[in-house]
Amino acid sequence: MVDLPTADDARALQTLTDTYGTGNVQELRTSRRVQWTGRHYASGLEGTAVANAQAEPVGRARAATTLADAVARDALTP
Repeated sequence: MVDLPTADDARALQTLTDTYGTGNVQELRTSRRVQWTGRHYASGLEGTAVANAQAEPVGRARAATTLADAVARDALTP
């Protein structure tokens, strides 16, 4: 969660972080075995606050990918 001075600043940050491949979000705490792709990502905007979340599947099964998508999306649900 990042709180910015204005709603315009918040929208600009969300636009930047929502752009795949910009490399602008770096996980601070992660397992060395996780390769972050940014494909399972969600963000939210409320006023001047921007939140983002991402997850990665730990297996190759479709269920793992579906779960990673759900985790990223649901992390933003109050």
